[in-house]
Amino acid sequence: MATLDPRHRRRSLPFEKARLALMCLVASAFIFLFVLRPSLDFEKEEDERTYERAMTAGLLSYSQDVQRFLMQDAELAGYIRARQFRKVTPIERVAARDLSFADFYNLYEVTGRPVVITNITAFQRPWSREHIRKTCPKAKVKPAVPNPVPGESWGNLDKLPAMSLGAFLDELEGPTPTQLYMHDWGIPKKCPKLLADYVVPKYFVQDYLRKTEDDPNTFPYRDSWPSLFLGKAGTGSGLHIDSGDTHFVMHMLQGVKDFRLIRRKDRIVAYEDRMESTFFGDLFNPNFTDHPLLALAEVFTARLEKDDLLFVPAGSAHQVVNPTDAMSISTNYVDASNVERSIMQFEQQADYDIAENLRKGAQSKWRTRMNPEPLPWARFKAT
Repeated sequence: MATLDPRHRRRSLPFEKARLALMCLVASAFIFLFVLRPSLDFEKEEDERTYERAMTAGLLSYSQDVQRFLMQDAELAGYIRARQFRKVTPIERVAARDLSFADFYNLYEVTGRPVVITNITAFQRPWSREHIRKTCPKAKVKPAVPNPVPGESWGNLDKLPAMSLGAFLDELEGPTPTQLYMHDWGIPKKCPKLLADYVVPKYFVQDYLRKTEDDPNTFPYRDSWPSLFLGKAGTGSGLHIDSGDTHFVMHMLQGVKDFRLIRRKDRIVAYEDRMESTFFGDLFNPNFTDHPLLALAEVFTARLEKDDLLFVPAGSAHQVVNPTDAMSISTNYVDASNVERSIMQFEQQADYDIAENLRKGAQSKWRTRMNPEPLPWARFKAT
């Protein structure tokens, strides 16, 4: 029987100690947010906001106690005192022609490893802002703008009232810098004509979301993706995780995107507010004074350019900056590698109808094929 190398045991023990201490922090947060909070009766919205600010301050104070405990370990203390990430890892890049579905599934999806797949063309003709403008003349968009307060909003973004797509594109094409950002604009609902020549890459055609009932009440996500992201240089989003423990992919059409992400196991050191699915930590501009435990994270990095596709495993927290004007599409999906976690996540959120709908889709007579082919959008939608 294989035995654990004692040297490996000594190396891993400090991080196990760190995670145990941080799990105590999460357990305390859970008790406060899901047991004590619902039992309180807030007469005014201001009272609730005051309570939430107090709870946030209490949790951050408790994290300081955890830090003092971890500083007793020499190795962990060294990382915290260094005021830099424990490890920064460039995300592996693999050409699409060299990556079979079986390898993608077994090496990346199942193991929860991010990967950049290069040289993927999803459309028969290149996209441009003018193409979008002509194809969707009556469409509306609710642009997002950055929220400078850490942890206050999901992805550090606030949505603005709806405006016409034409007016939004005028803002982007004007000479004045703008922070307006089209974020996760669901193409199937907003402008399905854009997908007329879209071909779904073979890695994502076995999506259980397509097997769910077409009901906005019991599964509102079925026709949410692919979605469009469009913004000028300097736009982006703060650290966040996507809903439902879904896998996430970002496919670059124009420009450049910089990604930083941490895997599920390291979210615990990123000062996550699990009630609001927000983070106080920042992977691009880390504040190790206020958030010293960030130093214990392994941060994965990638720069995406045209025809690059990034796979972000379910449960990974990610953050994005657009150093240039950028256009991309994204998809969230569920397959055999993450369906159990996804159902569990919806149940924990008390979204029982959604969980049951997804469970029925997963139980349909559809086994994972290890040699799927890319599918034109119309055929994919009909599956």
